[in-house]
Amino acid sequence: MTPLRIGTREREQVVRSLMRHQGLGRLTAQEYQERVARARAAVVAGDLEGLLDDLEPRSEQE
Repeated sequence: MTPLRIGTREREQVVRSLMRHQGLGRLTAQEYQERVARARAAVVAGDLEGLLDDLEPRSEQE
C-alpha cells in the first residue's frame, strides 16, 4: 500500500502542538527546531510519527 500524502494543515497541526509543548518547557529550543523542521519537511503521514509521542497521550494527537 502506498503511503498517503499529507498537506499543510496536517504539518501545521503538529507544529502548533510542538510550539505549545516548548512553551510549557517540555522541549529545548534545539529539540523544538529539529522537530519543527522534520514536521515541515513531512510528505507522508509516517514522516510525522514520533514527533509528539513523548509529549502527549495518543488521544490528544488526533
